[in-house]
Amino acid sequence: MGVFVAGVSPSFAVLLSGRIIQAVGTGLLLPLLFHTVLILFPPRKRGTAMGLVGLVVMFAPATGPIAAGLIIDYFNWHMIFWMIIPLLVFAFIFGIVFLPNLSTVSKHKIDILSIILSAIGFGGIVFGFSYAGESEGWSSPIVLASLVTGVVALVIYVFRQLTIEEPVLYYKGV
Repeated sequence: MGVFVAGVSPSFAVLLSGRIIQAVGTGLLLPLLFHTVLILFPPRKRGTAMGLVGLVVMFAPATGPIAAGLIIDYFNWHMIFWMIIPLLVFAFIFGIVFLPNLSTVSKHKIDILSIILSAIGFGGIVFGFSYAGESEGWSSPIVLASLVTGVVALVIYVFRQLTIEEPVLYYKGV
């Protein structure tokens, strides 16, 4: 969907929206990809498989600018996105036809409070550290408030995760 939006974009705002949709998809796909590798490969072969997956993932940023430059030299910049669509359709159909479902579907409750606490906690700490360099330093009230808020939210989050029945980060073991 993001590739299509970016391909038809008449303005920078629409192009940015398409790229954001692509980023959300990539953000969901990469952890799922590594999780799948951990499920499919025995422990002694996981390092090799993870290395190969990492190599493929890192190949795009290394070769993408060169390919994009060549495409832009000979075609309109929209073609960068239109050329990808046949590959995506092929991969989608290939996945539906040849990839079996190896996991069981399970329904988990989403603990909204834990997600909010983790976002406030990590966000507060990251914002505090970032703003410290832009403001009058570590003594800035905004920096201190952000860091304190982040730490308090994370402490509550950790306590909540240790006491609820279905924590957000749960490890069942192998």
